[in-house]
Amino acid sequence: MKTLTLALCQINPSVGDIEGNFKKILFFIDEARKNNADIIVFPELALTGYTPEDLLFYPDFINKAKEGLEQIVNSVKDFIVIVGLPVKKEDLYNSAAIIADGKLIDFYHKIYLPNYSVFDEMRYFKPGRKISVYEYDEVVFGVNICEDIFHPSLPTLFQAESGAELIINISASPFYVGKYERKLRMLQTRSYDLGVYIAYLNMVGGQDETVFDGRSVVVSPEGKILCTGKAFEEDMILITLDMEDVARTRMREPKIRWELDFIENVELIKIPLKRKSNIKQEKISYFKSDILTEEEEIFKAVATGLRDYVEKNGFKRVCLGLSGGIDSSVVALIATEALGKERVTGVFMPSRYTSQESREDVYELVKNLGIELIEISIDDIFEEYLKRLSSAFKGLPEDTTEENIQSRIRGNLLMALSNKFGWLVITTGNKSELSVGYATLYGDMAGG
Repeated sequence: MKTLTLALCQINPSVGDIEGNFKKILFFIDEARKNNADIIVFPELALTGYTPEDLLFYPDFINKAKEGLEQIVNSVKDFIVIVGLPVKKEDLYNSAAIIADGKLIDFYHKIYLPNYSVFDEMRYFKPGRKISVYEYDEVVFGVNICEDIFHPSLPTLFQAESGAELIINISASPFYVGKYERKLRMLQTRSYDLGVYIAYLNMVGGQDETVFDGRSVVVSPEGKILCTGKAFEEDMILITLDMEDVARTRMREPKIRWELDFIENVELIKIPLKRKSNIKQEKISYFKSDILTEEEEIFKAVATGLRDYVEKNGFKRVCLGLSGGIDSSVVALIATEALGKERVTGVFMPSRYTSQESREDVYELVKNLGIELIEISIDDIFEEYLKRLSSAFKGLPEDTTEENIQSRIRGNLLMALSNKFGWLVITTGNKSELSVGYATLYGDMAGG
């Protein structure tokens, strides 16, 4: 049996932290090596984080990524590593480095550069033009990057028609509701139509407003899902593939036999290395992560985004105002789930209008979550505002002005705690309020 062991390293890099990302890559390489992986794969722009945006305009940043790659090359022995990074040639490319046995074998440059939604790759990169496949001890595989595999022809069809039995796609594909199911259908269709294994590796973690859900996947030549990575968590997906299954599938259903038989511009690059799977037969592993409901997906995405925003920006603790209402209670739960109860402080700021029920709800919530609570009454502060404004407001009825004063007092208190202790203030408004402007500027909009 001709087998190949893959290690898909679903990591959470930090944008700009090349040294930290490099160390994480080396750690995962070492773990995969211990498991006799033949090919060890990392996500799109894993070395720099996605997306570096205008950091890419600085030559020192590009050079530091190049130095990190050189160190990775030196650490690779009798196996293959594929890692994403920006590469400067005559222009800048979004690239995958193919490394084997201490040598840089090739670069694949991303062809389709997305320029919609959160993507702005045409601002920074030039599209690639070269397509290659790699022969590794009688196994032929191709490499492409994220958006490339969403297109049904170039480059995936070209690679499969040129002999690739496995397509490795490294990706940084952000989460949104419903996308994962559509992506699975696309990958299954692509595998079935081409009769190839597809190993799709996605990044995981939050970077500012963008969240990556991981959930990497390996699909068989019959279009069956063999395994998936964890959702919203770092993971290393190890799987041993029966590469002879590709030939069996293509003989039964030769769907691409007559496709593009005129192709001459796909380069075959030979990698002079023996597969470890030939040395020691591994059991083929088929495993899948749990299917999440829509509500679970959204909760995990928001918790992941919050956790990584806090961690990657160096905050030790967060605080938020608690009113006893649904919005602040849900935010407190998300913060506790993301960071742990010991890193969350709730702040209860009652006034003369606060009901006993609200007080009871706040204290019950804090008890259930096990978080710290600070209570600061705003009544005296509010009274002072009314006194100072009494002459200016003389003869006018109370309205939203007085309501907003209370909100801004609370916002000031939260920001004072943040300023004094270095905590991140979490705002507790919801998207419906934000979309219609039902919020108080400098009040309940304070925070992140």
